[in-house]
Amino acid sequence: MKIFPLAALRSHLVVLVIVSIAPFGLFAGALVHSVYQKQQVLVERGMQHTARALSAALDREFTGAIQALKILASSKFLADGRLAEFYAEMQDALAAYGPGWQNIALLDRTGGN
Repeated sequence: MKIFPLAALRSHLVVLVIVSIAPFGLFAGALVHSVYQKQQVLVERGMQHTARALSAALDREFTGAIQALKILASSKFLADGRLAEFYAEMQDALAAYGPGWQNIALLDRTGGN
């Protein structure tokens, strides 16, 4: 019977442990990488959906604003030059659109009120 020195036995045990654990470490690393990639794809899709929803909401808002301004531009008070009546009509229309519309002003061609 051959007796191994203690140092040789330790080194063999270390190699045995490393060889036994290495496949699990590689598997765990591959699994973490796969889950990370899938999560990244899900985050990107979520951001794309959010961007599309925001774009659609902005389009609706802009379309509504353009239509409201077209309606105000076609006012018969404005066409007749009766600016006081048009101003009252404009104030009533703009009140329905909220505080974001309070900065609209009526100017003539020279830029004056």
